[in-house]
Amino acid sequence: PASSDPADPAPEPATPAIPKAISDSSDSCKPFSFSSKAIDEFIFEPGSPTTPKATQVVAGPNPSFLALHPSGTVIYSTNEVLEYDGRDAGAVSSFRLLPTGNLALINRVSSAGKIPCHVDVSPSGMFLAVANYSEGNFAVYSLGFDGSIADPPLAVIQHGPEGCGVDKLRQSIAHAHQCRFDPAGSGALYVPDLGLDKVMCYLVNEETGEVKATGELVCPPGSGPRHLEFHPTRKLVYIMCELDFSIVTAKVLEDGTLERIGLVKVLPEELEMVDGWMGSTVKVSPDGRFLYGGMRGPDRICICEIAEGDGTLSLVGHQKCGSMPRDFNLSPSGRILTVGSQVGNFIEVFKRDAETGLLSSSQKVLCGTPVCFKFGPAPRGFQHDMPEA
Repeated sequence: PASSDPADPAPEPATPAIPKAISDSSDSCKPFSFSSKAIDEFIFEPGSPTTPKATQVVAGPNPSFLALHPSGTVIYSTNEVLEYDGRDAGAVSSFRLLPTGNLALINRVSSAGKIPCHVDVSPSGMFLAVANYSEGNFAVYSLGFDGSIADPPLAVIQHGPEGCGVDKLRQSIAHAHQCRFDPAGSGALYVPDLGLDKVMCYLVNEETGEVKATGELVCPPGSGPRHLEFHPTRKLVYIMCELDFSIVTAKVLEDGTLERIGLVKVLPEELEMVDGWMGSTVKVSPDGRFLYGGMRGPDRICICEIAEGDGTLSLVGHQKCGSMPRDFNLSPSGRILTVGSQVGNFIEVFKRDAETGLLSSSQKVLCGTPVCFKFGPAPRGFQHDMPEA
């Protein structure tokens, strides 16, 4: 959808068209992406040259980022607006994933802040966290057995409110940009704040839902940390900084706090930074060998190799993609990478070379203003007989 967030400008969305063929030899599952006021569902049918099956579900005003419940049966989305239901706040929605592949709304509640830009679910499935960009806060909610979001939230934590001020336009106030629970189940919760140049570290009590601050990781001045991703097998996180195209490597310590151990700048040497260019998100391949980062403006996906020793990064290269890649994701097998062109109104599918980490464009699918992707289970009755190659 077109975003109200000044960090993510976009034109009015076009009406989605029927997608062209997508095929993948290993992933019998579907990514969810957003279009206008809807969640679009596409199925990658292994080895099939035909058009992917797709459905569309109305998801409320300006839906953006998604989270999948650990059970695989509930999907959460932020409604990235300034006002919802007469309150000065956005909203967050829950949907039941039906056996047919369709979605059914469970409930929708206030996000306790303006412009909710990210949502995540704890590994236990008991808690949900939402980052509110314009408010500079985040909220933690209890989840019901049916996946519903309990309102009011258990906690609302305010950052700032003043920012670090290095970038006068973007960092005058706090801007919580993401909430990520430790997938290992430690209860740690990490919140990158673009306005503070910090990643704030918290601990969520699994019994009570109490949120306790445990520390902070300071990023370079004016870097604007936006999104982080965990290494699949090692105690490492990688942080994409929006304002200077740097990626920070940090070690997860025993107490759940973070220690910076590396940094790499990923802007191509032949390019000079331009106002309005922004880093977006970061992903790590399932085998833990490569990292990918989104670059809006240069419109590229950077590719970095992860060192076997300390896990720091070295830049391998760049893959050109559609304009404004706000989000992308790797399939569970790591064989394909889907990128949304927020301005171009299409999804680009890349094949990934597991040995080199390099990408090659495979197919494009028309889709109105795609901004987020999650892979989930295939619908009931979907079968395939294509083995892993």
